[in-house]
Amino acid sequence: MDQLRKFLEGIKGYSFWLVCLAVCGVVLATAILNARRMSQDRIKLESEINSDVAKIEKVQKTTAETGSGSLMAHPNRYTIEGMNSQIKLAAAEALEAWNLRYKSQSPAFVWPKDLLGATAAKFIAQPIPERFLPTGKLVDSAEILAVNNNADDGDGEEISTITSQELDKYAQVIYKRMPQLADIISAKWAFDPDAAGNAGQANNSDAEDAEAGSLVQGRGSAANARDGGGVKVEKQVVEWRKGDQERWYQMVTNFKTISRLPTNRPTLPMALYIQQDLWLLESLFRVIKEVNGDADAKDNADIKKIDHIYFGKDALGMSGSINSPNARLLKLAVDQGKKRDLPPASNVAPSTATAAKFAVQANSRDFLHGRYVNGKFEPLASATVRAAIGVDQLSNNAELIVAKRIPFRIAVEMDERKIPKFLAACANSPFRFEVRQVRINRHIPGQTVSADGKEVGGETSQNDGTESASAGRRGAASQVQKDVATRINYDVKVEFYGIVKIYNPVNFKLLQAPTDVTPAQTAAN
Repeated sequence: MDQLRKFLEGIKGYSFWLVCLAVCGVVLATAILNARRMSQDRIKLESEINSDVAKIEKVQKTTAETGSGSLMAHPNRYTIEGMNSQIKLAAAEALEAWNLRYKSQSPAFVWPKDLLGATAAKFIAQPIPERFLPTGKLVDSAEILAVNNNADDGDGEEISTITSQELDKYAQVIYKRMPQLADIISAKWAFDPDAAGNAGQANNSDAEDAEAGSLVQGRGSAANARDGGGVKVEKQVVEWRKGDQERWYQMVTNFKTISRLPTNRPTLPMALYIQQDLWLLESLFRVIKEVNGDADAKDNADIKKIDHIYFGKDALGMSGSINSPNARLLKLAVDQGKKRDLPPASNVAPSTATAAKFAVQANSRDFLHGRYVNGKFEPLASATVRAAIGVDQLSNNAELIVAKRIPFRIAVEMDERKIPKFLAACANSPFRFEVRQVRINRHIPGQTVSADGKEVGGETSQNDGTESASAGRRGAASQVQKDVATRINYDVKVEFYGIVKIYNPVNFKLLQAPTDVTPAQTAAN
C-alpha cells in the first residue's frame, strides 16, 4: 500500500497531461465513428440517386413500335392519345353518375296537367329557374354581375318565353294543388278552393283591386264559412296547423306583393320556384305517409301533427352549435378506427361555393336570393348561383353546376320511437332529404323563422289544437315535462333541419372530350 501511495503521489504532478490525453482519445474515437457513419449515408444516397437516374434513362430510351418503325415512346403522339382516352373515360363516368342522380329525381318533377291542361307542356319545356333573371328574362353571361338582385327591376310586364295569359292560367289554378297535396297525408285543407277561384278571377280582371293580402283574408273567410272544411276528408289522420297552411296558401295566391306587377300574376321564375317547393312538399308528405302506413285516424298515426314546413331562405339557420369533441375521446375514436383498418381520410379539402356577405330579404323579388346554401350552410347570393349555372361554362363553384342545396325545416308531433323510420324514409325519398339536426321538445308550436334563421314569436294560447307555449322563449318546451313512468304515450314535438339537393339536367357541353392532337403539336412537343 505504501508503494501504491508513493506511485500516485509521483504521477499527481502529471494529472493535467493525463486528462488531456484522455479527452483527445474520446474526440478521436468520436470522429472515427462519425466519419464511418457519414460514409455509409453517402453510399446509400448515391445508390438511391443512381437508381432514380437509371429509371429516367430507361424511360428516355424506351421505344414504341408504330408498325412503320420505332420511335421514342415518351413523350409522343401515342402517349398523348392514351392520356386523352383516359380523360374521355373519366368525363363519361362523371356524366353518367350525374345523369343517374338527375334521372332518379326527374319522375318527381311533374307539373299538374289536370289543372294546367295544355299549358303544362309549355312550363315543362322551360329551362331551370336559375337561367332566368327576376324579371323573367333569360340570363346573359355579360349581364349576370351587372344585375342588382335586391333592386326593383321595374313594375312592367316580365320578359319570358311564357305568355302573360299562360301565367294567368297558372295563377288561377295552382292553389287547387294544395288540397290535393294535403290529401296525401289525409289532412284537412282549411281554405275553400272554389271560393278562392272566384276571388282570384275577380282580382285578375281589375288591376286596381285591393292588395293581395286583403284578398287572402277574404278567401280565408269564405273557407271558414264551410267550417274550415276545404277539401272533404273522410278521416283526418294528420293535423296540419292552420297558420302554416295559410302561409303556403298565400305563397300560391298572393303573387302581387313580390312580383310587383299590376295584376296578381307571378313572374316566370316565381312560378318555377313555387312549383319546385310544391314538389319538395309532396315528397315530404309521401315520407309522412310512409311512416304512418295504413293509419286511418289520428289516434293510431305515428305522425299526428304538422306545425310548420319551410324550404329555402325561410328555413335558414341551424339552431345552436356543435362543440369540438373531447381530445381524449377523439384520440380514442381514431385509435379504434385504425384497429378496424378504415381507409385514411382524404387530405383534399372539399370544394364549396363562396358565400358572399349579404342580407337575406324575406320579400325579395328575386326568389333565388338566399334560397340555396353552400356546404357550410351559408346562404348564397343569386349572382353567385347564376354565375355558376346560368351560363354554359365551368366556374370555381362547380358543385352548383351539378346540384343545388336547399335547406328545409319541418316540425311535427310524432311517436318518438318512429324517428329512425322517418329519417330512413327521408334518405330513401327521390330528393334524399339529408337531416343534419333533430330537436326534440325544443320548438314552440306556431313559432316562425325569420329571414336570418332566428326563431321568433310563438303561440300564447290554445289555437288550432296546439298546446299553449310561452312566446319569445327560444327552445323552451311547450308543456311541463313528465317522468317517463307517468307518460301515457310516446308523442313528442320534433323539428328536423337539413338540406335537400336538387340536381340540374346534365350539361354535356361542360365536359367536352379533348380533341385529338395534331402532328404539328406532336412535333412541337
